[in-house]
Amino acid sequence: MTGTGWANVVLLTIIFGAAATFLVYATNTAFHIIANRNTLRAGASQTTGQITREWTSGKSSTQHIGYSFEGDGATYSGEAIVPGNIWASLKNAYVVNIKYSPADPHINHPADWEDSIDRMFSPLFLAVMLSIGGLLLVRLLRTQRRLVAEGLPAMASVTERVKGSRGGVFLKYEFRTEAGEVTNGTCSEEERQEVGSTISIIYLPSNPRTSKLYPIETFKVDE
Repeated sequence: MTGTGWANVVLLTIIFGAAATFLVYATNTAFHIIANRNTLRAGASQTTGQITREWTSGKSSTQHIGYSFEGDGATYSGEAIVPGNIWASLKNAYVVNIKYSPADPHINHPADWEDSIDRMFSPLFLAVMLSIGGLLLVRLLRTQRRLVAEGLPAMASVTERVKGSRGGVFLKYEFRTEAGEVTNGTCSEEERQEVGSTISIIYLPSNPRTSKLYPIETFKVDE
């Protein structure tokens, strides 16, 4: 494996590590929200709390409040995300109704709405997207490794240069396999190549449509 290949392995480790982190965070937080919500539904005391802080966060300007309240002779505090339809009535307010568990006042929430697991969809979505990206990279590396292990070299003729929608140029080419079959392929342009120029490629004899510019940057052929 080349330096580029090892760099891709490191990138895969980072991608799957980040995906796992987002997944664990989303799962644990969702279970925590559900457990606290069920506890408060089962039996909660109610009191009036003092709003100590109001702020927004994120690109979607999610609204938050911080609050404190008295329960069983002690002072407790908490934070909550405020739904948009309630934010207007609480903005610049001083008090908020609080419900809390008599057995453990640290389990508390504003009484006028319940906490929702909907906010966990964003980290869960990120985990899924990262996992899909990682799997696509794994598939690409496996194909390249197979090309190096089983592939045959060939000379191909560039038939078209196509500009990508996000920049860059893709080359369309055709080549003749060892069996004499004319096959087409596509690859990203690494060095400028004009239509009609000749490039080196490597292809799978079992599936000639699987081909790539040669040499492959991620793997090297054992001499």
